[in-house]
Amino acid sequence: MRTRLLWVALSLVALYIVKFVWLVVVAIQYASLIFSGNVISSLKDFSLYLNRLCYQMMQYITFNDDKKPFPLDQF
Repeated sequence: MRTRLLWVALSLVALYIVKFVWLVVVAIQYASLIFSGNVISSLKDFSLYLNRLCYQMMQYITFNDDKKPFPLDQF
């Protein structure tokens, strides 16, 4: 119980940090779209990775999944 609470707290901190990373990615993608007419594919892949990671974290936090999200599953 205490261990899960620790992982949930760490996941919430990570989600808080990721929120700012998303803002930077969105700003860069829109700037790229405005100036070059295209989005950056590597950033698009990175944002997909962030989306999947956050989904896994939310599943764990809300008790919909007992598997810890990466990288927490390594511990």
